[in-house]
Amino acid sequence: MNVFLGIDIGTTNIKSLVLGEDGRILEVLHWTTPKNRENGVEFLDLEITRSYVESVIGKVEKLHSLAAIAFSSFGETVIPVRQREALAKPVMWYDRSTYSLWESHRESVDNLAPYRITGVENSYTFSLYKILLQKEVFRLGGVENWLPVSSYLAYSLGGEPVWDMSQACRSFMVNIHSRKWNSPLIYHIGESEETMGDLAYTGEPVGKTKSGVPLVSAGHDHITGLYAAQAFAHGKEFLFDSMGSASVIAA
Repeated sequence: MNVFLGIDIGTTNIKSLVLGEDGRILEVLHWTTPKNRENGVEFLDLEITRSYVESVIGKVEKLHSLAAIAFSSFGETVIPVRQREALAKPVMWYDRSTYSLWESHRESVDNLAPYRITGVENSYTFSLYKILLQKEVFRLGGVENWLPVSSYLAYSLGGEPVWDMSQACRSFMVNIHSRKWNSPLIYHIGESEETMGDLAYTGEPVGKTKSGVPLVSAGHDHITGLYAAQAFAHGKEFLFDSMGSASVIAA
């Protein structure tokens, strides 16, 4: 049977959904999101996450024919990569280690990325400050691309370095009207459109795995989670209320 596999890296759990060709959910897998704390900073354990994701893909491939794979994840957490390998552990989206950078850069960032361009208020959680943290504090160099977790997982399997538009909105570096990177802000932090990667919409193909399985852009978990919420509601009316509401509105 041809199936579609969707894997969401959430703050608390990793959720995997196997969908039939008719969109029916055939199987749901849950696993605790692996994290660790070093020197007061909380990181996503990317090595364990990748290992688990690969094990899920292998399990599904043994039972079904994979028609496509898509990844969603929380926003803001960003991974520096070079030649399909992560160069550092990604800081969790909510970690306050970026707060002092937000304070020191806030005025210049606000001037380059006002509300009328971003659609959201400036916050220390955005990917922009994770990039500054790794460059200014961790002294990280040699980065080819900065990618959110959902994009990195597809990229590590053979996809292109692409941001889903719903994730790019959480970087604070996108002009939501032109649907393009906010170039002046990107240049301000010493990056470029090339190092950030291309922008894509949810549902667009972003490459293939080594075995030829198509990889499809998904994105912010609160956007893609709307599908799962509707499916689990079995046609009943429901209220969707979450901390990601601002993400949904901006995207």
